[in-house]
This record gives sequence, C-alpha cells and structure tokens, in this order.
Amino acid sequence: MEVSKEAFSVGEMLCATWGYDQTNATFAKVEKIAGKFVQLAEVNTVNEWVGNSMTGKAKPGEKVVKRYRRKVIPSSYGDGPMVKLFESYGYAKRWNGQPVSVSCYA
Repeated sequence: MEVSKEAFSVGEMLCATWGYDQTNATFAKVEKIAGKFVQLAEVNTVNEWVGNSMTGKAKPGEKVVKRYRRKVIPSSYGDGPMVKLFESYGYAKRWNGQPVSVSCYA
C-alpha cells in the first residue's frame, strides 16, 4: 500500500501506546510534512490515575519534549498511515481525541 503525502495534516496529534507489563502512551504533533516524512513534536503525557488501581487515562499535554523526523508508513492492518516513533516499537497513528487507557506496574 502506498502512503500519500496527505496522510497526515499539520497540527494533527498522533498517539502510540506501547509497553511490557504496563501500557504507556506517547503523543506527538505533526509540525511539518515533507514528501513521505513528517516533522513531529513529541509532547508530555498527562496521566490521570484511577485510585490505587494502577490504571488510568492519558492525554497529550502542551509542553514539547523533543522533535524528530519520521517516515510515514502504511499500517499492516490497512487502517491508515502511521509513523514509527522509536527504534523497534511505538507505532503512532491519528489520535481520536479521547483519553487513552494506560497502566503501571508496581
């Protein structure tokens, strides 16, 4: 599947959930599009924990943590474009605007 230049829009928020024994969420905002690449601004994650249950909801904050450039690739499930945030994990897709489930391990 070919990924078009219009896969993402400038200003759009992407989200990746990942982890082992816990679920983390990472958010990144599209700042620039150049061909099949996007310039991303990773923002802090705001977690809201539910009591002592080690589960909660995450949403993007406003503080830019770091910036990087990534290639837009097709999803192997055919459900739209994504970008690989880290070396071997953390595939980010369009964020739907709803808080994301996260968990922690004691």
